[in-house]
Amino acid sequence: MTRITSLLMAIAAAALYGSGSAHPVARANVEHAHPNCLASTIMGRDELLRVRKRAVDWGYEGAKGPFYWSTINPNYTSCSTGRFQSPVDIDSTIPATYDTPVEFYYPDNFTNVQVENLGFTVELFAPAKTAYIVRDGVKYYLANFHFHAPAEHHVEGKAHPAELHMVHRSDNGSITVLALYVENYNYEPQYWLDLFLKHVPRNETAPALTVPVYPIETLVGYFKNSELYWYYDGSLTAPPCTEGVHWIIASRPIPATKKELEWLGFLMDFNARPSQKNDNVPSSLH
Repeated sequence: MTRITSLLMAIAAAALYGSGSAHPVARANVEHAHPNCLASTIMGRDELLRVRKRAVDWGYEGAKGPFYWSTINPNYTSCSTGRFQSPVDIDSTIPATYDTPVEFYYPDNFTNVQVENLGFTVELFAPAKTAYIVRDGVKYYLANFHFHAPAEHHVEGKAHPAELHMVHRSDNGSITVLALYVENYNYEPQYWLDLFLKHVPRNETAPALTVPVYPIETLVGYFKNSELYWYYDGSLTAPPCTEGVHWIIASRPIPATKKELEWLGFLMDFNARPSQKNDNVPSSLH
């Protein structure tokens, strides 16, 4: 995305999402990316915030992009040598179920939750152990939700405009991610998304903002109302590309307006890893 395009999008959307008289500053180049958004499931919040302020060696385009991750840092070798990488292209070889594959134990609302702009994504941090799912008898606590645009998991080669990841972590460190596609259905503005976007800091140097009351139950409703769910075991979709991540992807997209998707694209740079090979997904090996 060019600076001119970013500024035009900001001017078009500022009336809906802007605050104050100034327009947002154009985004920095994508190669100045920040630590993996799933890092908050591995490290404490204070440690994560310290890492955010340090220079990071990977990005999403050019010489620091996904095809070079494994050569940038020896800790990233799984990005090229791993056998169970994510994302993948969804097709008929992916296991699927019509039943909701997890049980939800979420409150209707979060109170005083923080929203951050990490530069390469925008994210809501869930209050510790206030919402969880149960999968195969194991509790996984919501750590955060964040966005990728365009979607990382394609469906028979097609990419939706955006993908939302609800990242959950068990007490033993296992990670389950619930993924929801976001599509432009030209509906009225969605309150849950509008509220989130209005609280996202304009850039990664700005401090986190607090949402007094956030309707997290809305996302649970969208996930439960999907017609079909795909699931497979894969990895983090950014360095260090750690494997052993359980993915559950809802087939029915959630609605957003064109302005909401444009504003989401302005707040963060392109941040989608290409489809990967995964031994659990036969079609990905071709």
